[in-house]
Amino acid sequence: MIKDLLTAFGAESSLSLAADDFQRMTELARDMTLAASAQYWAGPGQLDTRSRLERDDVRMNQLQRSIRRRVFLHLSAGEPADAPYCLALMSLVKDIERVGDYAKNLVAVPHMVGQADTVLPTQDSLVAALREFALGVEQLADAAPAAYKASDPVAIRELLASGKRQSAESVALLRRVARDDCNAALATRLTLTIRFYKRIQGHFMNLLASVLIPLDRMKSGEGPDELRELAC
Repeated sequence: MIKDLLTAFGAESSLSLAADDFQRMTELARDMTLAASAQYWAGPGQLDTRSRLERDDVRMNQLQRSIRRRVFLHLSAGEPADAPYCLALMSLVKDIERVGDYAKNLVAVPHMVGQADTVLPTQDSLVAALREFALGVEQLADAAPAAYKASDPVAIRELLASGKRQSAESVALLRRVARDDCNAALATRLTLTIRFYKRIQGHFMNLLASVLIPLDRMKSGEGPDELRELAC
């Protein structure tokens, strides 16, 4: 999306290259999310993607630094007309970089609570509901980079509406966990898992919402308040 705008306005090559790097970041965030989710649900001994996620996160950080350098270089050349797009890009870079961090957090959850060798009981209704939410986040992560690149407002609104519904369901699920009589380790594991999936979801929704909202209403870091309107 940003690269198309820059091309239309004849932006300098450094900013166009930054937009290319950002698209790579969105695709890497997608891949990290899908790999982390697969690892989380595979069970002990089935997969081990943690070293891959660490390598991907290093690459994510390298791309982030590259984008910042390119943006600063472009602005130092005195191109004030491109400043809004530079600001948008810098805001979105923070969102996408955070996805990588939360993907790593997700696979670490079983280890955090001392359940690295414990398979979640899939017959449990809480776990089943969590798995359904996780699948929704996976689908959003899988679709978001292409939807952002295409800047299709219809497809983006559909993704945002679906994400809004899933987010509400995750809040209800969290309340169910709080009322359940499961042991402390499982309750903590479910709560952390919900949080990390929800944060990944929120950052991808910020990415998509950026196609539809004005620059001065864009938010980065903790979630898209504007989605209440966009997903209607």
